[in-house]
Amino acid sequence: MKAIDDVERIFLMIPWLEQHPGLTLAEAADHFGIRPERLRHELEQLSMIGADPEAIAQGRFGYLIDFEEFDDGTFVVRPSEYVQRPLNLTADQALSLVIGLRALQPLVSSEATEHVASALAKLERLTGDAASRVVVQVASGADEVRRTLAEAIEDGCRIQLSYDGANRGMTTHPVVDPVSLVVRGGAAYLQAWNVESEGWRTYKVSRVARARILEDSAVDHGPAPALPETWFSGQEAERVTLDLAPEAHWIVEYDPTDEWHDLPDTEGRGPTRRVTMPLVSETYLTSRLLQLADAVAVVEPQDAGETAARVARDALQAYSLLWGA
Repeated sequence: MKAIDDVERIFLMIPWLEQHPGLTLAEAADHFGIRPERLRHELEQLSMIGADPEAIAQGRFGYLIDFEEFDDGTFVVRPSEYVQRPLNLTADQALSLVIGLRALQPLVSSEATEHVASALAKLERLTGDAASRVVVQVASGADEVRRTLAEAIEDGCRIQLSYDGANRGMTTHPVVDPVSLVVRGGAAYLQAWNVESEGWRTYKVSRVARARILEDSAVDHGPAPALPETWFSGQEAERVTLDLAPEAHWIVEYDPTDEWHDLPDTEGRGPTRRVTMPLVSETYLTSRLLQLADAVAVVEPQDAGETAARVARDALQAYSLLWGA
């Protein structure tokens, strides 16, 4: 009976929500006795299938809804401005959708996999040979990890990660409330609220060795902040070129890089790797230079390492004062 009750509630809540704009998800969910995460999921599903499947099957699309959530935590449900006739795509538009769906395919929940595959198959038939010449590779991590993350997001569960951080040999185990999986620069990332740090964090999925669903439900922290495109694409960022000793070559696996190549090994200790990468955050670069120490040298711009050098000098001076005391 519970499933029948849920269906009845879902169809009854649409007109109620339309008549009560300006509510937060938490307020509306409390009215219907469900969790905010579940309400969000149901509204997202209804925005795709409509509030009255029987009417849609008869070609009456007035029951489709739009669900929009705002930065202040409120949301609105309204009739969708539906397309009254089939959308005609150009070959380029269809191919763009193929690329997008192929990038999305590894990240969706098991429930959505069939729908993505069906849409992709139809578009691939339309684009023909063009689709076969396009290869999309996403660093999306292990299948089991992705499925667990997608399941936790869909069900509103808190999870614990085994995360291989940027420092080699250092694995952390953060407890997080997962919110979304996104693709940037050919890699999949998890956006989540770190419970211990009480702040938003972005985790590269390929570095998640294990994800374990906990008994606690995730807390609704609102929408995750938008990820800065320049950090991943580097299109508008300045560049820095570094020479990395062999023990620092792992940087290219962890940080966004534009290009790299190995220089001739003249000292017999292994090739130096010259890397060009976007310089989006001076603080982050300073941290990297201090971490790598003698294993890295700034090639250009030459003043990019001045902050790291100053911090190192100040630290040495502070130690000398301490030892002198």
